[in-house]
Amino acid sequence: MVDKCVNHIVWILNAIQEHNKILFLELKSKMNNNFFISNKNFQQYFYTFTLYLKLEKSFSKGYHLLLANKLTKKTLNTLCQTYLIRMAMHFKTSGTYLKMSRKEVNAHFEEFSFIYSEMKNIASLLNTLESDINYLIKNLY
Repeated sequence: MVDKCVNHIVWILNAIQEHNKILFLELKSKMNNNFFISNKNFQQYFYTFTLYLKLEKSFSKGYHLLLANKLTKKTLNTLCQTYLIRMAMHFKTSGTYLKMSRKEVNAHFEEFSFIYSEMKNIASLLNTLESDINYLIKNLY
């Protein structure tokens, strides 16, 4: 069962990376639009989302390094304490700025619909990742 969980986490990390790429490309195109550049909350959203992306890459790289070497409770727990918690915090903060940004510009909700759907997809994957990691920590020897 542990091996299935390890493989599922790898699958989740790959799915998160794909959704991150799609969303980041969308955000880069939005940042070239004056409508979004003038929105301070959207700028903060973009900044905190970029921080989340850096932490996610570090977490993914660390997890794959652990798999290549020796995956233990201690190393996995350290990785989670170092990256996963901060990654989730930045993702949540970016979502807060996105909501505030949308409130500022109520008339342009359709501009945000794709971003919102991708954020929901990523949030769902992050929740699954967290539960799988916790399961793995509890069941590793």
